[in-house]
Amino acid sequence: MAMALADQQLQSSIDQLGFEERLGLLVEREASEREARLLSARLRRAKLRFPYAVPEDIDYRSARGLDRILLARLLTGEWIRGHQNIILTG
Repeated sequence: MAMALADQQLQSSIDQLGFEERLGLLVEREASEREARLLSARLRRAKLRFPYAVPEDIDYRSARGLDRILLARLLTGEWIRGHQNIILTG
């Protein structure tokens, strides 16, 4: 939080904000940084084979039988909110 406060004090326009707004910005930044640290730790513990892989890099041109529409639906995470399970093989 000290780093966020120091960064905030370096901004020339920060004085135009009220106390509540400044405090809100600090709290939002702290929450965001905590979430990022937790995600980073989870990814490290997962020991993924390709830790920097992203859905945008999927090559649908190769003959692997990937269904673009189905994969897009899975990526929304709706199956998690619907308490459904999936099995991936391959």
